[in-house]
Order: sequence, then C-alpha cells, then structure tokens
Amino acid sequence: MGKNKNKNRDFVSQKERQKKRDKSWKKPEIPQHHLDVELQDMVLRINQQLRCSCGIIYADILACCTSCGKPNPLNA
Repeated sequence: MGKNKNKNRDFVSQKERQKKRDKSWKKPEIPQHHLDVELQDMVLRINQQLRCSCGIIYADILACCTSCGKPNPLNA
C-alpha cells in the first residue's frame, strides 16, 4: 500500500505539492495619500488642535475658528 502512494506522487507537479498560503487575513493596501492624511489628523489630536474647513489650525479649546468664526464642532 505504501508503494502505491509514492507511485502516484511522481505524477504530481512541484507546484501542486506546494500549499498556497492563506492571505485572507491581510488588510487591503491603503494608498499613501490616505495614510498621510490619517497621520496628520492623529498629530492634530495629540496636540489638541483642530483643522477648520477654511484650512486654519486652531486649539480645540476655543469656541470658534480664529479665522472664519465657524463654531468648534467639539463644543457643539
């Protein structure tokens, strides 16, 4: 019985013998631009700052943007 198993293996190619690794656990690639934006937002949170829609960065303890006067979304 052991000889028959080895005999059948001779006909199997090298690629068929190798098992493919399961990569379903991997996260999809995130574009570099999205990583940069996420990193910049994280730095602003650490420094307790906000970026207004007008582009100005101001402290998150202020009631409104120092440039355009838009109310702070954290205080609302």
